Amino acid sequence: MNIRFIFIGFLIIIASLGLGRFSFGMILPVMQEDLNITTTQIGFISTSNFIGYFLGIIVSNYLYLKINTRNLLFYMLSLQAFFMYLMIFLNDHLSLAFSYALVGLFIAVSNISIIAFLVNSIPKKTKGKVLGFVVSGNGVAIILSGFLIPYSINTSWQYSWTVMSFIVFLIAIITLIFLKDKKNTIKNSKNIRIKSFFKSKTFWKIGSLYIVFGISYIMFLSYFVSALAEKYQFSKETIGFLWALLGLSSLFSGLIFGHIADKIGPYKTLSYIFLLQFISHMLLTLDISSKFLFLSAIGFGITVWSVPVLIALLCNQSFGDTKTTQAYALVTVIFSVAQIVAPLLGGFIFDNTNDFSYVFAISSIILFIGTILSFIYQKSHKIKTLI
Repeated sequence: MNIRFIFIGFLIIIASLGLGRFSFGMILPVMQEDLNITTTQIGFISTSNFIGYFLGIIVSNYLYLKINTRNLLFYMLSLQAFFMYLMIFLNDHLSLAFSYALVGLFIAVSNISIIAFLVNSIPKKTKGKVLGFVVSGNGVAIILSGFLIPYSINTSWQYSWTVMSFIVFLIAIITLIFLKDKKNTIKNSKNIRIKSFFKSKTFWKIGSLYIVFGISYIMFLSYFVSALAEKYQFSKETIGFLWALLGLSSLFSGLIFGHIADKIGPYKTLSYIFLLQFISHMLLTLDISSKFLFLSAIGFGITVWSVPVLIALLCNQSFGDTKTTQAYALVTVIFSVAQIVAPLLGGFIFDNTNDFSYVFAISSIILFIGTILSFIYQKSHKIKTLI
């Protein structure tokens, strides 16, 4: 496996999910103030990205099979950069939402395509390590945006977003120049009817936990920065530092909890993860010293990227090697729906309470339910093929 492929995959994750989605949380408060739009409307803009991502999941496999991987990634990243840049010229929430929805679509295709390419290119014995490194690009993007955006945003949010879009396009150029791939080869899993999964109790157990994560983590990423600015009156530099601290912590989440899952199992590990996330969310509901918010950022960051890895592991253990891809794709669709609901729910709660404490109180309750469910599910979990 060429180390160049791994590094390009790492950069693509930074550009797509990292800068295209996760850095947007740093932009939101200033965008809202500049454009004079409500928190519900901001939530709608965030939700539009997840709608686009949902549509991208649907078309990504078709595009991956039809278009050379290098060219496909270049097209998707370039289009992502273009529509990110276009957003700086828009002034109403509907046009912003439409543009950001297209950004989400391109993100989904890029993300799924690079992961599929790497899975089919790297030796089996090193897949976990390689993918763990590649996915850590999300954390690097959060760190980058945490330090870069607070300083550039003093000019305007448009300037910061232009910088982000330029970096995405630069990575598109690097991909086009350095990624040399062979003809796409996909290992087709056994064709299983969707009904078979939907009739499986295990599928819905896994799906219910992914829903918990989908709602709670998006609410945290969407409103953490806004809560720091409005409720705690933090400066942009302090908020940037906390955001970067979250990103730094997240670099180790997959490795730490992946190792724990190998020892005690994914369900039990998820119960500990959700418990830590529950504490992180709950801290944001309390009137306590701002010093504890550092614990909130670290607690969330150290757990966040481990959940998708453990969900994939559960799909593999529960449905077998030949059905893992299809099971994971279907459960990701459910996860995507949860992501669509979360920003709207958070925005609606804030607009009716004018207090972010209620937003994080709801997400805390959801995570507490996830903690209990994970602990219950692990008692009956068996590694076998269920369909």
